[in-house]
Amino acid sequence: CVAYLRRSEGSSVLVVAGRLFTTLVTPPALPLGRTVWKDTSIDLRGESLGVWVNELTGEKIATGTGRLALADAFSSLPVAILSQKT
Repeated sequence: CVAYLRRSEGSSVLVVAGRLFTTLVTPPALPLGRTVWKDTSIDLRGESLGVWVNELTGEKIATGTGRLALADAFSSLPVAILSQKT
């Protein structure tokens, strides 16, 4: 995946997109959920822990462990725009 984090004035936005995932699934299946992404995650320990909101789907993802599971971020789409108020 490719990820980019931006922080400004008490808010954070994290954009995450899958890449090179055509070998993970057989078309027309989409690369979604735990079956595809297993325990792959993004290390967010340097960021505030808490709940991120996927602005594309409205889903909420908790990062209490300091890691963002791609299975959670990509549960509906193979891309996520996550926001958090700090």
